[in-house]
Amino acid sequence: MSSSSSSTTGVNFSVNWPALKDVGVDGKMPIGLQLTDVPAATALQLVLKQAISSDADNPVALGVVDGTVTISTRQDLKQRKAVAFQLPEAYIADANSRTARKLAVPIPVVNLDGNKLCNVIEFLRNTTGANFFCNWSAIQAAGADPYVAITLQRTNVPADQVLTLVLQQARTSDAKNPITYGIVDGVIIISTLQDLQAMPDREKIRTAQERGTAAPASQPAAGGP
Repeated sequence: MSSSSSSTTGVNFSVNWPALKDVGVDGKMPIGLQLTDVPAATALQLVLKQAISSDADNPVALGVVDGTVTISTRQDLKQRKAVAFQLPEAYIADANSRTARKLAVPIPVVNLDGNKLCNVIEFLRNTTGANFFCNWSAIQAAGADPYVAITLQRTNVPADQVLTLVLQQARTSDAKNPITYGIVDGVIIISTLQDLQAMPDREKIRTAQERGTAAPASQPAAGGP
């Protein structure tokens, strides 16, 4: 096990590498994350979400043990009676509301003609100024392709509707487990419906389906004027 103090947060961290290696997590695995003005805890949670455990019932998790932020497996943290870290509810409500307002702003022109899904997400990130996180591992495991071609032409349509129409074109192999999104701690998380529903802080999430903005997965891909 290794311990250190982060110069970014000033908080003591401990990583139980033996426990992580037992579930196949490699400390040298590549991590991709682009966020601005978010709590360090939120960023860390999304980093750990990319560290895929070989045991689905024992994922990589985060907890506080004797005042030290500890990264290990869920089972190890439970045995050590770790305290779950939670952001203040007032912050969560405000952050989610601010992000929802960004998604409600109409985009003047959307002209996508075979653009790759991953590039479209970057377009939406830059256009809305919101934080996006794509769980590509869950998306690919569900049979969807990050490079699938997206075609969509719209004018003066809210960003959340554009995002919903885009994700409808990223088809999974299971119609009951579509690609969708939720807002967690102010971050727009794009993943499968099952992955979002399985998140520990599920009560903070309202997916596109629950907001009633997503059409059934069986509908044709959205495109054209």
